[in-house]
Amino acid sequence: MRIAVTGAGGFIGANLVRQLLKDGHDVCAIVRPGGSAKRLTGVEAGLCPADVRDAQALAAIFNRFQPETVYHLASTAWNRETQPDDHERAITQGMNGVLEACQRWRPRRLIATGSAAEYGSGAGFDEDSPCHPDTALGLAKAAACGMATGRAPQLGIECVWLRLFTPYGPYEAPARLVPSAIRAALGRDLLTLRSPGEERDFLAVSDAVDAMARAAWAPLPNPAILNLSSGRATSVASLAGLIFACAGAEPRWGEAAQAPPGGETLARSSGSNRRAREWLGWSPRLELNTGIEQAIAWWKEQSS
Repeated sequence: MRIAVTGAGGFIGANLVRQLLKDGHDVCAIVRPGGSAKRLTGVEAGLCPADVRDAQALAAIFNRFQPETVYHLASTAWNRETQPDDHERAITQGMNGVLEACQRWRPRRLIATGSAAEYGSGAGFDEDSPCHPDTALGLAKAAACGMATGRAPQLGIECVWLRLFTPYGPYEAPARLVPSAIRAALGRDLLTLRSPGEERDFLAVSDAVDAMARAAWAPLPNPAILNLSSGRATSVASLAGLIFACAGAEPRWGEAAQAPPGGETLARSSGSNRRAREWLGWSPRLELNTGIEQAIAWWKEQSS
């Protein structure tokens, strides 16, 4: 299958491109102009620079490559430094650019990644749960979801919206929680936890991209919205403790001042993966401790 992937140079994108190539697909990796593509070093995929907001540039790539499926992963990072306007430009304007390009070259299926932040704070969300986003990222993703699931079917394109919870693993940005804790456990950095009591639904990125790859060919309703989650909530402090234990180190970290209310954070976030199990024939393969052990091994390899 010919598959185009936007955001291919990012954490999820780099893992997905590798999985798709492993599965035997022909992949066009679309990366941000001027951005780093080092996560794709050694990957045998065609690299195409394009800003996802530039529908004309994207359409030219699609017309040349003729993808049967388009994965739209380009997004902003979820952190306190990203400004609300950055989320709007990258996520909602980017979604509009992709849809405009798809209107000119109509792939069979458009698969886009949403976020658990669309639901807001809470536990056990399923896809029928109402969305009450209270972060700029969640608001932008919820708007993009409405755009994609409303417009793509009108164009005769099958639309799949995948709400990712908290993936972790190889190629993750060093400043994120899991890499920060791993580096601290290996004695390379100090770890500071801003909100140790917050709960997240951690999912190994290898499991996430397995589900994402299945979404390219599985028979699905149009549009289809699916959660990609482990189905289990884990506190930030428990996760940090597990990482230190798996690394054979004594737990040690400091606590920073709590983030002010209304910041880019959620007190609780976990979701049901029942629909992905039923529709994709998928289930997470890695228990959290096994996934963390593999992540530690990967970071050790990078520093050797």
